[in-house]
Amino acid sequence: MQFSVGYTPARDELITVIEKNISHISEVYFSFGGFSSGRNMLALNTNLSESELMDRQQEDLDRIASLGVKLNILFNGIKT
Repeated sequence: MQFSVGYTPARDELITVIEKNISHISEVYFSFGGFSSGRNMLALNTNLSESELMDRQQEDLDRIASLGVKLNILFNGIKT
């Protein structure tokens, strides 16, 4: 069985879980920066600035992709 995992900026914990369960993880889904997504804003549970958080997210997603895990960006709720 394979699972989709939601990205959270809990950096090392998330990546460790992915590494330990890589054969069961098909993708990591995430919202990006200031885009509406229907998910909690990433910055709510951290002391990082928006810029620092965006840098961390990019580093984390690069690391996850290097493990061979697909990335799935969410664009829910975008107003046009």
